[in-house]
Amino acid sequence: MSRFRIIQILALVAGLSLFTMTAPTADFGGAMELYQKGDYPAALKEFTTLAGQGDAEAQLILGDMYAKGQGVTQDNVQAYKWYVISSNNGSQNAPAARDALQGKMSAE
Repeated sequence: MSRFRIIQILALVAGLSLFTMTAPTADFGGAMELYQKGDYPAALKEFTTLAGQGDAEAQLILGDMYAKGQGVTQDNVQAYKWYVISSNNGSQNAPAARDALQGKMSAE
């Protein structure tokens, strides 16, 4: 991955860490039920709200959704971004997911 791309990702992460959402509180259990049922658009909405509130596990799942293209267009850069944010917020599983994805990404 090029230095420029890493700088872009880190700038996104820094910007998101300053952003706080004022949307109603979402329920992680309810979001997970939607995800497990395959209702990815609804799960995406719930997990995005939770992620904006700093929920590291919701951020990890958003990374997974972008990595797999579940409810969104598959996007490794977005997945990597969410894995970095989740790692920074204390998720135990996000660093391994981030590192595995980084090995699959090109400099572009």
